[in-house]
Amino acid sequence: MNFWLVTSLTLIGFTALAALLLIPVWKFLSREEKVAEKWTKETHTDSERVDLSS
Repeated sequence: MNFWLVTSLTLIGFTALAALLLIPVWKFLSREEKVAEKWTKETHTDSERVDLSS
């Protein structure tokens, strides 16, 4: 009985800790990916303007 209690609490604690640490990282990476996509679109637009003016 004691074994299952310790195992269950350890598993729950580990899962909670992993979520606590990984969710902010996931949100940060999602935000950075959106910024990178916007930057890429702007860069392509700028390079197209340069190509057209040449």
